[in-house]
Amino acid sequence: MLFTFFIKDKLAAGIDVMITRGLLTITGIAVLIVRNNGHYFLNLLAAVILFAMAVFASTILLKYKVKKWMLFLSASLLLFIATRSLSFSLVLICYGYLTRFLNKVPTVSISNEGLEINKTFSKPFYQWQAFNNIVLKDSILTIDFKNNRLMQLTIDESGIQVDEKYFNEFCASKLRMYL
Repeated sequence: MLFTFFIKDKLAAGIDVMITRGLLTITGIAVLIVRNNGHYFLNLLAAVILFAMAVFASTILLKYKVKKWMLFLSASLLLFIATRSLSFSLVLICYGYLTRFLNKVPTVSISNEGLEINKTFSKPFYQWQAFNNIVLKDSILTIDFKNNRLMQLTIDESGIQVDEKYFNEFCASKLRMYL
């Protein structure tokens, strides 16, 4: 692959936060249902903390940049302390670990053969003859298909700098071959 771009995907971040909220809420409910005899206050406190973590998951994950695995690790520790059930804690850690495979950062890879868009569940590949134009300008990748479909993707340029002029010349030379 000659060029690989990471796409800014706010929808994936939103879905990730929703999944995290759901798992934390289920954990809070589990703490309330599976009580540790004689420690009702401890269970209630753990449930309140877990519900608060669920409510503020977006702030914790996106604003304070806390890693999701740290959030699930602390939630599983609270779950273990409140319920004394190692199996519940391990199940939560496993589910938390599996969520990292659910939301992958979408990428666009451009090579001499064509363009490939890597999403979570699909990986469509398009050959150069499928496009009218491909242009990168101000971190926005515009893909104009011959079938009147237009895609505009915002590129995440943190860490990767691309020479727009060189990229646009490369794409134009490939597209000229198929006019």
